[in-house]
Amino acid sequence: MKRKATIAILAILVVGISLFGIKFYKDYKEFSNFRAVLDEAYIPLIKETADYFTDYTSFTNELELSEWKVNEGFDRNIDLNNQFEEAEVKILSESVEYENAQKLKENVLETISMYEVALDASYNETMDSDEYDNYMKLLSFQIEEMNEILEEH
Repeated sequence: MKRKATIAILAILVVGISLFGIKFYKDYKEFSNFRAVLDEAYIPLIKETADYFTDYTSFTNELELSEWKVNEGFDRNIDLNNQFEEAEVKILSESVEYENAQKLKENVLETISMYEVALDASYNETMDSDEYDNYMKLLSFQIEEMNEILEEH
């Protein structure tokens, strides 16, 4: 009788551990797949956009900035906006159930919205320099939060 009870308990433990392992693997796979989408559609945009904003803020006078906008800045801005829209569509089409993947998805979508506002502000000059600096700090915070989520996995 004790032997049957021991076997039953071991069987329940094996099934429980197996179910936990399957869930862990499923969550890991989902997060990895979502990360691959970000690596393809979103992460390269961060560097490209950082380069754009570095160029945008590097000018010391309005004439140089205006010339840069006409010669290069406007086209890059529009291109980046289009790429963010495409990335947003790809990210929205990804279905995620795992809590950390959902948290990452929400963070990335919020960051994309913030990038679009920052790009619009640089294009239309709708923010003064203090507002722009504060906004860029918030954007940096969002990216740091995304990096923390990614580092956890």
